[in-house]
Amino acid sequence: MNLFLDFVASPYFNKNQRLLDFAHYLSSFHPLFPEESLALASIPSNILPPDKRNKKELSYLKSHLNKLLKTFIGQLHYQDSTNIQELDVIQGLMKMGSDDYVPMLKAFKTKLDQINKPGNDELWMQYTTSNILRGQLSGKPADVEVILQESINRLDEYYLINKLSYGIEIQNRQQVIQFAPSFQNDLMDQIEKHLSEKEEMGPRLSLYYQLYLCFKYPDEEKHFYKLVRLLPEHQLKIERTECRGIYLATINICLRKMRIDYNTYATICLGLYEEGIRTKILFERGLLTEWTYRNAVKIGLRLERYKWTTDFIHTYNPFLAVASQKNALYSNLAEVAFSQKEFDQTFEHLHKIKINHFRYHLSTKILLIKTFYETENIDSCLSALGAFTVYLSRLKGVSLAVKKNCQHFCQLLHQILMQSSDKKREKTKLKIQQQTPLAEREWLLDVFSREHPRF
Repeated sequence: MNLFLDFVASPYFNKNQRLLDFAHYLSSFHPLFPEESLALASIPSNILPPDKRNKKELSYLKSHLNKLLKTFIGQLHYQDSTNIQELDVIQGLMKMGSDDYVPMLKAFKTKLDQINKPGNDELWMQYTTSNILRGQLSGKPADVEVILQESINRLDEYYLINKLSYGIEIQNRQQVIQFAPSFQNDLMDQIEKHLSEKEEMGPRLSLYYQLYLCFKYPDEEKHFYKLVRLLPEHQLKIERTECRGIYLATINICLRKMRIDYNTYATICLGLYEEGIRTKILFERGLLTEWTYRNAVKIGLRLERYKWTTDFIHTYNPFLAVASQKNALYSNLAEVAFSQKEFDQTFEHLHKIKINHFRYHLSTKILLIKTFYETENIDSCLSALGAFTVYLSRLKGVSLAVKKNCQHFCQLLHQILMQSSDKKREKTKLKIQQQTPLAEREWLLDVFSREHPRF
């Protein structure tokens, strides 16, 4: 807030004193900013004098200050991008005709060449720098040729990685949505052929190419296994945020393959989670998210690796945000207890969870309903099922898929427990097998087989 006030006070960006006074007035309400702070009667007369105290004038003030805020956010981002600033200074000096830019350009190029894990931004700056330098060198032909080759190599790598990245996204969307007739990514066949004949590739290009092959040829297992082999080989050579995206894409491929051969691909998937979390590649802003944590736990339980899962829960709980640690600990321990049929412990852990996010409400209620059923407390099970159904019908601000996932669970469990005719039971079994999305499909099938063993 103080930085923003300094920004608004700068005459380079703002010469309107009323806007500065308005910003100072609003800052006094930081961080809550109640609605009444913008009531016309509350705003001081030096900001809105009597002859201008109307909604239109207030709207102008808000609009202009909002524009300044956006410019301020852009400036903050620019200040963090020191390499971009340096390149802009060099290009500015070059356009002004100053010779000072040449030694600066050479020093900047040396600095860029020393970056261990260049991403897209660094690649583009390396290309831009080499390209500018190429046009300015008047030395030996051999030196010019070296720079020329560098420019070509940097441009090729930048182009190929981005083309592959778009290709991966298109293939992914076609598989998930199964509707993408308007997408065009020309030259991909030629790029694929070119890369297939390449003897050596850098870490980023190698991983993006392998990911692309996995998405384009999902039934060819060799591409996936090569990707899984390349990841640990190259993961430390790539900037962590980008590597996290590649890990998550690989995990998503694994999740799809788990539908065909669960044990094989669940084991690989758990290995990816384990390595990604151990190296902190799957961390966000230095922390493990509670949902990545939970996903690893779920797979561990499905593989019946109970000791590993319990140890994992306790080992990595301190790496979660402090506010999330307690709920994540008890909700996941409740899942372990339920999987081992220790239902008293399940109830005990569930009782310690404080609902602070709708996802916890959903997962906790489903586990509670399942535990009531497993302990043969059918009345409590039906009562909790009814209350959960009402809660879901009133739930706002969540995706339809998340909501339907739970609603279908409630509907089908109720049908399993309450339907009496054989014809309806047959329909229910078919729905459990085919309904999408559906939470706890395997458990519902198990309950159905116990309730109606003849089917």
